[in-house]
Amino acid sequence: MTRLVRYVSRGGFQGPVDTPPASCAEAVGPDREPGGVCVFPGRDKKEHAMAKVEIYTQWGCPYCTRAKALLDGKSVAYTEYDVTMDTRKRAEMAERNPGARTVPQIFIDDVAYGGCDDIHALDRAGKLDPLLQA
Repeated sequence: MTRLVRYVSRGGFQGPVDTPPASCAEAVGPDREPGGVCVFPGRDKKEHAMAKVEIYTQWGCPYCTRAKALLDGKSVAYTEYDVTMDTRKRAEMAERNPGARTVPQIFIDDVAYGGCDDIHALDRAGKLDPLLQA
C-alpha cells in the first residue's frame, strides 16, 4: 500500500512512499528548510474517523521524538509544525496555548493537551485513545 508524505516549505517535497518516514528530515533530507509542515499519515491507519492531531516540534528535541513515537505507535495521522527557526509558528503555538514555551506542544481537535509527558500520562491513564477517536 502506498502512502503519501507531504512536506510543505519553500522548496517543498511531495511523493508516494511505501513506509512513512520517521521525521521531516528523513522525508526531505538534511538540507530541508526549517519552518515547514510535515504530514505523516499513520501506519496502517484504521478506516474510522480520527481526531485532528497537531504537534509543534523542534529539531533535535528528544521529547518531540518520544511524543511522535507514541502517536506513530497508535497509527495516528498528525500534522507536525517545525518551530526550530520559524518565529511565526512559535508565536502561533504560544497564542494557541498561552504560556507554552517548550516543545512539543500537542493539540487534539484544537484543544491543547501539553507536551510529551502530558500525553504519555493520558495514555497510561487510558484517556488518550478516546480523545483520538473523532
